[in-house]
Amino acid sequence: MDTLQTLKIACDEVLSPLQRLEHSISPYITFGVIPLFVLANAGIEFSESIIASFTKPVSLGIFFGLVIGKPLGIIIFSQIPLKAGIASYRRGMNIATLSALVLLQE
Repeated sequence: MDTLQTLKIACDEVLSPLQRLEHSISPYITFGVIPLFVLANAGIEFSESIIASFTKPVSLGIFFGLVIGKPLGIIIFSQIPLKAGIASYRRGMNIATLSALVLLQE
């Protein structure tokens, strides 16, 4: 285990300051700034309370489309070539692992 920790420290020392900065702010950009830009570009107004903004039809449509529609579409449309016989799962892959991977997608 000591060797792995040494390797991790050595890898961290190789990163430039800019790469360390990018790595440290990535979660804030991914989960904070980008969603705000998406909602602003969709026409969501933030002048009201936040709860009222998220209960509007446009906000609900975006939420359900991304959270339910996108994974469901990926799973359904990946099954079409499988059922048609023009594709097959890789070894160790099945519908359960595909579903888990789809839920992890960004």
